[in-house]
Formats: sequence, structure tokens, C-alpha cells
Amino acid sequence: MESLVGERSHIVITETLGHNTLRHWMVDSAFRGYVITRIKAPLQNVLEAGKSFAEVMTTACKVMARLPEFGRNNLVFPTSVLLKEKADKLLSYHHNPSREKMLEAGVKLLLAEYEHDDYYAFLIDYLVIELAIEVLKGNYKPKRLKFPAPLSACWSGGDLPDRAAILKLVKEELRCQT
Repeated sequence: MESLVGERSHIVITETLGHNTLRHWMVDSAFRGYVITRIKAPLQNVLEAGKSFAEVMTTACKVMARLPEFGRNNLVFPTSVLLKEKADKLLSYHHNPSREKMLEAGVKLLLAEYEHDDYYAFLIDYLVIELAIEVLKGNYKPKRLKFPAPLSACWSGGDLPDRAAILKLVKEELRCQT
């Protein structure tokens, strides 16, 4: 299995593995042990050992490289596709080579866990829904709406919308649905 899914994987799920989704690849009996021992266990070990942030992210980058590449056509759940689209958008706006691999690994981990592990998917859904409620109530106040000035060359996505703009979008969406 290690020869098929090496340390640095650029496997296309549908062509190479014969599986058509990331979820199937991660829970299929032939690869399940690999996912547990070569991807999940190293992350869990470094987190539980209380390692530094740099050590955690180095491990995350290494183990996320072991996952096959995947796109929206390899995802089962509509929310996974939405997360992938928003993550791709964020990554397209972010231009900082020294943090690129770390951010990509974090996004890949989030998507992979959401797609294949219902336990973590529920926890992610809970957090997102709770934050959405707090945004609508006006309790979630972003630390800043603009990217930090000294690093503005690292971001091309513009400013975040304020609460009024978010509420306007929600009202428009509700009006369209009725």
C-alpha cells in the first residue's frame, strides 16, 4: 500500500484507485488502516504530546501530503463541496509563500475530516452554525474587517463585510426563497 500511496501523494482518486469519492477512499477496507496509522495517528500523537505549533503544523503538512488530491467531483456531501469552494476561494486570495503549505494542509485536513468522519463533521457543523447565529445576533465581531496593513500584499480578497452587509444579504436571500 505504501508504494501505491507514497509519502507525497498526487493520486487522482477516480483514475488510480478505482474509487470515485474521497469518503470511499478513506473508509474503504483496503485503505482504512493506512488512513488511521499514516494520517490520523501522527496528528493525534503530536497534538496529545503538547508539541509546539510549528511541530504540529510540520506534522500536518507531512501527513496531509499523504492524502490523494481531490476536487469537488470527488466529494459526496453538498456541504463538503461548499467548504471546498470557499477554501479554494480563500487560498486563491492568499499570497504568502511562507505560510502557503501550512494553510493548504489545514484546509485539506478540515475537508477530509468533514467528508469522511461523521464525528468531526458534526463538531464542525455545530461550530459553524453557532458562529452563524452569533454573527446574525451581532455578537461575533471579527478582530478586523481589513487584512493587517503590513501584510496586505499577502491578501487580494478585499475586506470582510460588516454586520449590516451580512444582514442585507440574509434578507435578500430570504426574500428570494419566498
